[in-house]
Amino acid sequence: LQGSWLNRIKSAYKNVKYSQQVLVLFAVLLLSQLYAGYGSHIGLEDPVSPLTEANHSTLELTQLGDDVLSGFKSQVQEWKNILIRGNDRELFEKYLTRFKQKEAETQAGLDRLQILLNTVEVDTQQIKALKQSHKVLGEKYREALSLYETSNIESFRIVDMAVRGIDRSTAKQMDALVEWMDSEGRQIFSSRAATLSEKIDNTKAQIGFSLVISITVLLITGLI
Repeated sequence: LQGSWLNRIKSAYKNVKYSQQVLVLFAVLLLSQLYAGYGSHIGLEDPVSPLTEANHSTLELTQLGDDVLSGFKSQVQEWKNILIRGNDRELFEKYLTRFKQKEAETQAGLDRLQILLNTVEVDTQQIKALKQSHKVLGEKYREALSLYETSNIESFRIVDMAVRGIDRSTAKQMDALVEWMDSEGRQIFSSRAATLSEKIDNTKAQIGFSLVISITVLLITGLI
């Protein structure tokens, strides 16, 4: 049946004037190529790269969350080291340097998180609030250090009392952010990757369909 159907079309096509045959052939091939080109355009110019990027962003989100939380905990630990071992001036400077380093790393990690979430148009107000809270916490820590005297063995108690509990709010915000990233955040990026994958499949289907049309036309005209 398929062969007779094709033969009937070929026979009808040959009865058409040559100039009209060329025109029909050109029109069909042009439309099929336009269809394929449109499919590529609405799909992705480089479909593999954005899909890989979306999958990478999901992993990066998780890694950044872990790094920020780890950096903050290390910052708090370095603060404790200052208080406990700060009577030795050399150790005081050593742990203070580490404290500032971890503080800077945590802020930088929050900046990267904000940029990453902006790429998928997610509200980053939570991160902005956390950055400010973390910044203020660092300022309060350094202000309290003005009470620390390396020659006074009781200095750690004095400073500890001045800042006791001030990190709780920031710590809760950190935990809430990481929890959000582990659930909703990852879901957002996974959904984005799935959408890109669907676009790629649609583009491939459109290109394949246009090739089928082109081959069919060539068969009808007897060019292949």
